[in-house]
Amino acid sequence: MYNRRALKQRAKSLIGWGSPAMFLITLVYVLATTWVSSLSSLAVPNPLNSVSEIYMNWYNGLMDAMQSSSVVSQGTMDALTQRILGCFVGTQAAIGLLVALLIDFYSFVVGLGYCSANLRAMRGQATGGYKELFSHFDMAAKIILMEVLKVIFISLWSFLFVIPGIIAAYRYRLAEYCLLDDPDISALEAIRRSKRLMFGRKMDLFITDFSFIGWMILQNIIVNSLASGIYALAGDGVLYTIVTLAATTVCAMFLTTYTSLTEAGFYLFALGNQAPPVQPGGFGGTGFNNGNGFNGGGSNNGQGGQGGGFDPWAGTQNDGRSQWNGSDQSGSNDGNEGWNQ
Repeated sequence: MYNRRALKQRAKSLIGWGSPAMFLITLVYVLATTWVSSLSSLAVPNPLNSVSEIYMNWYNGLMDAMQSSSVVSQGTMDALTQRILGCFVGTQAAIGLLVALLIDFYSFVVGLGYCSANLRAMRGQATGGYKELFSHFDMAAKIILMEVLKVIFISLWSFLFVIPGIIAAYRYRLAEYCLLDDPDISALEAIRRSKRLMFGRKMDLFITDFSFIGWMILQNIIVNSLASGIYALAGDGVLYTIVTLAATTVCAMFLTTYTSLTEAGFYLFALGNQAPPVQPGGFGGTGFNNGNGFNGGGSNNGQGGQGGGFDPWAGTQNDGRSQWNGSDQSGSNDGNEGWNQ
């Protein structure tokens, strides 16, 4: 049985856990990705941002024009096409695209490091600290290929309709964790493993994501309120960008940490593993119960005696069975976190 509330409770209790704390690792992650991307776009403008702005302005103008006429002239469409193509002309546009692409690739690799830190925390292992974020560049090519394949697959499903695209995004959601647990597999195999793990579980993860909607609305209210005040004072400039980034980062130290730890815990649930419970105490707790079983010293099958903390997946068997190739090959939990070799 999937216990969403207990999983979220465990994730929340780990926000301030570790040395450095998980929320500080999130801070460095956001600075190393979102801040780098946003500030670099100020120095070297990304033409794709200009395309988005041009299209939105055109769309808003079209909606106003449609009130008096339901016909969109060919000349209007041609003008829009010419403006968009013009964004990609010149050396500066080429450099902007190249820089944006390199930063995206770099963010993919750092993102996998962040997934690794969260997964380690949920398993009761040392997170590796800030250096864990930058510890996977030796497999950068595989990570980038996996992310590009995910984008392609999700985009192809999205062409059918919005809903198939959303389903595809959830189908491939755990690919990063699959690659972390078995770095020797190919990028495509990581995606396939995620697909098998998410079979019958996509709605569980969707509901878990939706349960954070209140926190997300609160974050948007805080960020938008500050951004609106700065926009009224200084307009849409560097100060506006920095203040918006700073407000988003402060909120992310809680919310991004919370949601990311929850996602890592969902992977453990889908895999059939049970991470050690957190002992009572929340942020200032005494750490993990490293007994022989999940519930204190009991056997590792969900039937052991009660130890410190709580059981996020009470009654779920953790017998180390392989999830792959459609077979359940029995075996003991030998410390390889469910990947029976």
